[in-house]
Amino acid sequence: MCKLSKLCLGLGLALLYTLIGPLLGHAQSLSLIDDMNFGITDVANNPPGGTVQMGPDAAITYGSNLNGTGTGVAGKVQLTGTTGQGIEIRCSSSATLAKAGGGSFNLTPVKASFTTAQTYATATDCNGAGVTVINGTLSANATDNIAYFGGQLDVGASTVQGMYDTSTMGGTPLTITVIFN
Repeated sequence: MCKLSKLCLGLGLALLYTLIGPLLGHAQSLSLIDDMNFGITDVANNPPGGTVQMGPDAAITYGSNLNGTGTGVAGKVQLTGTTGQGIEIRCSSSATLAKAGGGSFNLTPVKASFTTAQTYATATDCNGAGVTVINGTLSANATDNIAYFGGQLDVGASTVQGMYDTSTMGGTPLTITVIFN
């Protein structure tokens, strides 16, 4: 649980996802493996404002006034379809984490990668749920058919301690759309 000097950054980002594919001939599915979770972040100074960046590889970097363990859980979605089938990944460019009783902050930009969990710096920026950011091909190896997500939390100076989550009232989830070609 949170101590007075801690800012708990959620039980994870609830990923909303959509599947779009041909009407006949292929069985496609998306399965949530892990919700995104930034873990517990310590407030080093008052006020606590700063940023927390987590790449799709789950490595965390803390900006000024914040610190923590440096390890999180990247959002992961398993894609299932036919080997060699083309896919397009689209994702919202931001999400909002909220706290029961009030208070929120944004996850922006959102970062994505496919087949390999990339670092924050090398991952692709999500540009909105209607914009394709990754084109790929499904592999025979299921572990290659995973989409990974991370991003940057912008923690404001007026943010108070507590559990923040996209599924709390006032939160906005990350939306992922996968088009199977």
